[in-house]
Amino acid sequence: MYLLTNEEKQGADATLCIENGAALLDKETVKALLPKRKRDSHKGDYGRAAIVGGCLEYSGAAMLSAVACARSGAGYTTLFLPMDLLKNAYFHQPEILLKRTNDGGRYAFNFKNMRELLHYDSIAFGMGMGISEEVKKGAAYLLEKYQGKLILDADGLNSLALYAKEELSFLFKNSKCDVVLTPHVKEFSRISGYSVEEIIQNGIELAKQFSNDNGVCVLLKNAKSVITDGQNV
Repeated sequence: MYLLTNEEKQGADATLCIENGAALLDKETVKALLPKRKRDSHKGDYGRAAIVGGCLEYSGAAMLSAVACARSGAGYTTLFLPMDLLKNAYFHQPEILLKRTNDGGRYAFNFKNMRELLHYDSIAFGMGMGISEEVKKGAAYLLEKYQGKLILDADGLNSLALYAKEELSFLFKNSKCDVVLTPHVKEFSRISGYSVEEIIQNGIELAKQFSNDNGVCVLLKNAKSVITDGQNV
């Protein structure tokens, strides 16, 4: 099924989708995927999401992600930030809960709150955290222990690529959770081994192959983004 408007049927993007066996996602399709809100309900009926990110250099990424999560309909959105950033987040978005990922010091992240994360329905991990072995350990821990829906983004992916490149396939294939990777082209190059040029030229097939080989969903971000579970695109 190709979800195309008449205008899109005339465009190069639509041709690219059809030639690669892909469906083009439109507003109405996305709307249909969102669950209906019951009138007689409360926030506890709509899930608990954790956003884990941020460091002093990239302080906005995690907050932007948390705001997007709350607006998309999560019942509870908890933002896990480094201690040094918490004071800047109080009152910024009062409906978002705040917790810390460290006690100050060199690393933006340590393992103090990792076990608590396992109780959330979904976790987004990595945006603006900085690249470090500590972040890699956190991502690997979630891949091993967590059983919900896990999004790995930005420095979560970059840290895995730098400190766990040889383990990546094993970690992905043996995870107990539903994993979504959200790399841009350069980040996908780091975790996949494909060159940036190869990805730009053949991103649909390479994302699909990587997804199929590793048992993860891939959202490859570019001017035109590709979403695949290894079978559907």
